[in-house]
Order: sequence, then structure tokens, then C-alpha cells
Amino acid sequence: MRAIRIVASLLAAIVVTGCATTRPGEEETPPEILRVVIQNDGVITQQPRINLVPEGGGTMPILVGRLTTLGVETLTVRRPDLGGTYRLQAQATGGFVLTSPIFSTRGNEQLYWDLRRNTVSVRRLSDGDATATQ
Repeated sequence: MRAIRIVASLLAAIVVTGCATTRPGEEETPPEILRVVIQNDGVITQQPRINLVPEGGGTMPILVGRLTTLGVETLTVRRPDLGGTYRLQAQATGGFVLTSPIFSTRGNEQLYWDLRRNTVSVRRLSDGDATATQ
């Protein structure tokens, strides 16, 4: 019985240690929001996977979500640090890929990607916009 309690205590300590995301005395960084509004207009008739691809390589693409409509859809990404230079990429079955022009973001912004024109515009989210979706 004592061995079971020791193992249970060790497992609990491992779980607590593994869940800690900050050191004592440090504040946890709140996630930034990147809202991606996609205007499809029937350009892609399948349900493509949408990725946020860092420009310059070195890191893996960030999955934004799947486009499920032929009209306008809003997808949201929450991560600790979204600032940087990226491209959006839509990948559908059959090898179809559409890649946006390069854009920069500081996080806590809204992107508008018009698939027909393949243009991206960026606007800063207000504090109310950013907290309303958390």
C-alpha cells in the first residue's frame, strides 16, 4: 500500500510540474488573437485547410482551421506570439493550393483575405473585439 501512495505522489508531482507554464514570480503571457475573415465567393468549392505560414521558413505552419462555406467565414487563432511576417495558404484535396501575398501582423488583429482577388488587408482589433472572443 505504501508503494502505491509513493507512486501516486510521484505521478502527481510530475503532472503538476508538467502543467506549470511559468516560473514563480513570472506572469503568464496571455494569448494573442488573430481573426481571419475569408471571403470565398465560390473560388474554392471544397473545404480547404487554412494555414498561417511564417515567411522565411524555419517553423511549422499554424493551422487556422477549415473553410466550410462558399461565402464569408471567420476563423480565429490564439497563440502567445503571433507577431511576424506570414502568408495564408488554402489547401484542398486534389493538390489545390492558394497562397496569399505576404503580410505582417503584430497579433490582436483581423485579417481579411479575399480569395477571388487574392488580397489580404490587416486591421488592429480594439480591446473590446479582442476580449469578446476569448
